[in-house]
Amino acid sequence: MSQPTNWGVPRTDGGQGYTPEQFAERTDDSFDALLSLHKGNSRPAYAEAGTLWLDDSATPWVLKLFDGSDDITINTIDPTGNVSRSADGFPADTVMLFYQASAPTGWTKLTTHNNKALRVVSGTGGGSGGSVAFTTAFASNRAVSGTVAAHVLTTDEIPAHFHGAGTLTAASAGAHTHPIRTRVGGTAGQGDSVARDAEFTLTTSNTAIESAGNHTHTITGNTASAGGGQGHNHGWSGSVNLAVQYIDVILAKKD
Repeated sequence: MSQPTNWGVPRTDGGQGYTPEQFAERTDDSFDALLSLHKGNSRPAYAEAGTLWLDDSATPWVLKLFDGSDDITINTIDPTGNVSRSADGFPADTVMLFYQASAPTGWTKLTTHNNKALRVVSGTGGGSGGSVAFTTAFASNRAVSGTVAAHVLTTDEIPAHFHGAGTLTAASAGAHTHPIRTRVGGTAGQGDSVARDAEFTLTTSNTAIESAGNHTHTITGNTASAGGGQGHNHGWSGSVNLAVQYIDVILAKKD
C-alpha cells in the first residue's frame, strides 16, 4: 500500500520528539504516495478536492479524482495486459461486436442472441427477425419438402415399342354347319336328269359337312409400333424456408 498513515512532511516535531530517522521515514512515505498516485483499495483519508488516487481493490485498477465529496472515474488500467482505457471512451451499456473468444476486460458478454445473421440496415438498428436458426437455414444436407404434380403420358411421350401376340385368341363361333354349292354332271338320280355342269344346292340334312366342334385361332405377329419417346416435365410445388434469424446492426465511426 502506498498511502502513508501520516501524510506530509512535519515542519516541527510538535513536541513528539521526531528523530532524524523518523522524520526521513515519514518524508519517504509521503513521496512514495505521490509516486504511486496514492494507490490503495480505498480513497486515502487525507485526500482533498482534486486528489488523484489509484483504486487497486480490483483488476483492472481505476484512476479516480476526488472532487471533495465523490470519486470520479478517469480511466482504467490493466496491469496484466498493460492497457489503459479511457472511462468515457464508450458510455455504459454500449454494445459492440468483438471477433474474439471472450469479452474484453471491462465488457460483459451478451447471450441474448445466438446463431443468427447480422443484417446491416440504414434505418433504425437494434431490431431482429426471422424464424430459422442460421446453421439450420444453410445446412448442406437440409431436406426440401414438396410435391410433384401428376402427369399423364401422351402417346408421343412413351418409349417406342411393340406388343407381342401374348395369349390373345380369336373368338370361337361354336359348333356349326356349312351349306354346299357345287357343280355335278350326269344323272342326278331318282329318274331326274340335269344338264351337265348344272349348278344346284344340296340342302338336306344328310348332306351337311360334319361339324369340327368348338375351336380357337391363335394370333401371331406384333401390333403396330406405338410411342415416340419424347421428354416431358413434372410440375413441382414446395418451398424452402430461408427466413434466417437476424439482428439489425448499423455502421458508424467515431468522430
